[in-house]
Amino acid sequence: MKRVDIVPSHLRSLVGQNYEICRFRELSLPFRLAIAHYMAIDGEAWEVKVEACGIGSPSKLVAALKRALPGLSRTHAGVLFGRAMLKASVLKRALLASESSLAEGIRTWPDYLTRLSHAGVEHPRTNRWPVILSGFEDEVLQDGWHRMGCYLQRGDRLIPAVFYPHP
Repeated sequence: MKRVDIVPSHLRSLVGQNYEICRFRELSLPFRLAIAHYMAIDGEAWEVKVEACGIGSPSKLVAALKRALPGLSRTHAGVLFGRAMLKASVLKRALLASESSLAEGIRTWPDYLTRLSHAGVEHPRTNRWPVILSGFEDEVLQDGWHRMGCYLQRGDRLIPAVFYPHP
């Protein structure tokens, strides 16, 4: 299922025509985990039972999310998401042109990186979690700043991304 008119207008320059609209259940495991983490742990928009989610290592949290995923996949199976692979150069330009970067006086990519810390967390090169693009016109990312920083600093050319399509 692919329709240009369901891409939020402020995201068109990022995703272009290179996206798919998928149901939650159709997304790959890394995409479902990133969304589940954001919606159920960070944002609390989806209810999930994850024991000690705020305690322990990231790997324990991911393991707990994986155990909760079948229930989330049943409950939110038909929720639509956009899936894309963004060119790193296009994402960088969008970030530098964002209202927040301009307001903070950030004009160059090295300047941006000095303000963005991915806290030394190294994200895997395979099965990468996507960044979550913002639904607000004055933002680029809603979630995934550390992942994005890691991916871009190590030179990844394509960045996995997910977005909320218009209804």
